[in-house]
Amino acid sequence: MVAPLTQLAEKLGYRIAIPEATTLCQGHGALYCWRGERLENLARTWAAVTAAAAECFPNGAQSEDFGVIGFSNGGYHVAKVVMRGLAPHPKWAVSIGAAGHLANAEGASATAKAIPFRVIAGKRDSVRHEARALASSLSARGYATEFREVEGGHAVPLAELEALMVRWGAVASR
Repeated sequence: MVAPLTQLAEKLGYRIAIPEATTLCQGHGALYCWRGERLENLARTWAAVTAAAAECFPNGAQSEDFGVIGFSNGGYHVAKVVMRGLAPHPKWAVSIGAAGHLANAEGASATAKAIPFRVIAGKRDSVRHEARALASSLSARGYATEFREVEGGHAVPLAELEALMVRWGAVASR
């Protein structure tokens, strides 16, 4: 996933930070996951992500002029960050190949609900139905959330992602 996103960043003329998870997944051997089952773990993980991203950007990620993309386990993390309204707030957010639990949406602020949030799943992705249900439920609760079903399975749809980044102003000024 890193190489295609790097190529997309070069094509559009912007910077992209790709922090890597550093915590082993429970019950999955040597795989690493973004953890955040409890709010304090989620906040700690989000702080680590934004700190790692800040190393890539001249003004750091604290400017709230950044977007966030999560795929698979990272997509679940992005959904939690948006639903909980953790700071710093991204300008926009995309969750690909993931869903989430509505319990994370309790008590969200108007600021969190206003973040443009796209949930994307492939037609052959095993989480497609859950992702659609999450987006629908969040939208009904006042979140600026849309669901998009794309061709394929559990993969990052680069054309869809590029269109969103351009639409939401993620492209840096040249």
